[in-house]
Amino acid sequence: MRVLFIGDSWKGSSARSFREVLSSLPGIQVDDIGLDHYILKGKSVILRTANRLLAPWQQAEIADEIARKIKHFEPDVMLVAKGAM
Repeated sequence: MRVLFIGDSWKGSSARSFREVLSSLPGIQVDDIGLDHYILKGKSVILRTANRLLAPWQQAEIADEIARKIKHFEPDVMLVAKGAM
């Protein structure tokens, strides 16, 4: 079974741990999209403002990456961790 996993990929993330366990199961092929590579993290006013301003482009870039992965990887299942989208 092919699984496209979408979620945070930073070390210590529960989504990353879940993805690693999933990929260790026999018969499961996992490809992933780390959302933390597209969205700025931080609590400062500057980063929150930047995220709000950049949100349409970030979402478009993520959507393009999802479409590209679906086309090339052809997953049976798409799993979004913690409703990250």
